[in-house]
Amino acid sequence: MNPPTVPPSARPRVARSLVSWWEIPPRSSLQRGDWVRFAHSIATLARQLLAAVNSLNASSPSWNGPWIVAPEEFGRRLGRMVSLSDPAHTERIAESLLDETLDLLVRSGVTQAALRFERLRNEPVPPMSTERARSLSQAVFERARSLTARAVLIADSFARGCADEGSDLDIRLLVDSVPSLAERSALITPFAEEGRVRQYGDEAYITADQFLWCGRKIDVKYHPIARMERALCEPFALGGPIDLLELVEVHLVVADPEGVAARLAALVGERTARAREIASVSLGALQERVLSRSSSATPVEAVATVLGPGLEYLVRVWTGINGRIHAFPKWVHRIVPELAVRPPNGWDRLLAITTEPWTEETLDRRLAEWCALVTDLAALNRR
Repeated sequence: MNPPTVPPSARPRVARSLVSWWEIPPRSSLQRGDWVRFAHSIATLARQLLAAVNSLNASSPSWNGPWIVAPEEFGRRLGRMVSLSDPAHTERIAESLLDETLDLLVRSGVTQAALRFERLRNEPVPPMSTERARSLSQAVFERARSLTARAVLIADSFARGCADEGSDLDIRLLVDSVPSLAERSALITPFAEEGRVRQYGDEAYITADQFLWCGRKIDVKYHPIARMERALCEPFALGGPIDLLELVEVHLVVADPEGVAARLAALVGERTARAREIASVSLGALQERVLSRSSSATPVEAVATVLGPGLEYLVRVWTGINGRIHAFPKWVHRIVPELAVRPPNGWDRLLAITTEPWTEETLDRRLAEWCALVTDLAALNRR
């Protein structure tokens, strides 16, 4: 397992990626009892912290270091973080490492990390009803219509009925073409607290704007309709637009005056076909991952791989063989009861893998449990 190599030129991107953890830290999943998502967050954060430390060093160190520029005792603390043996302690280590790594990036000249929103540690976020979420989404849509927006949807937790005080509001605009950064800024700045907006648009993997409104983080994304149609009608490939497919399957319609969203949602057969393809493609990617301990693998490496991208693939396989599309390991505990096709004691086994300690002493056992679950899912996918 090779660590990610990040050139110094990528430091701003790495910093922006880490800043996203500042608004939705792993503790939010811990407080919700969303154990699978918590484990995935820790594994993903471990990979991103290592990428950030790599970007601060001239060399490309291994998971074991040495690191010339890194938070104090970085390797030891990272290992204790990913052990998952004490979730509350894991969360505290994660937040302290995040703080210190971002400070190092700021001191190295990556100013993007300093342009962050206030961290809402102790201030409760006012509740937001579905009606209030709809009202804001409608207001954004009315301003966006001049920028080729033809429908507006609400996605993720509000659409699933799982939203709580820590949830973002995810607004999705279906557009003919994505507006420019300047057009998007003019669109949403009037809604943002103190006019502060964070924009993503210079990376291929995301086109989004984020701002605070009434103390809550609002995420606005722009989805070209033609791309959504292609995602529905073309065979799924690894790296395909699974987020678009999930959006078509799970959303709340706020405004759809021309019936664009309704037409896409009506393509149930296409969604079912894509779900089965996602299961097979994700299973192939999962089986290519190292599922047994190598001579040099450590618990940190194993957790970062198995409970990071591996867990994403596993969830996609499990939901895909049920004809469902679920992009990331969040809110899975709300979805699993609805899945008719499942491995024997699948949920209990997944909980054990994501909540039991990952240490030197337990690593072989955890990996064996993981391999057995993957094997059972593969058997279900062949039926």
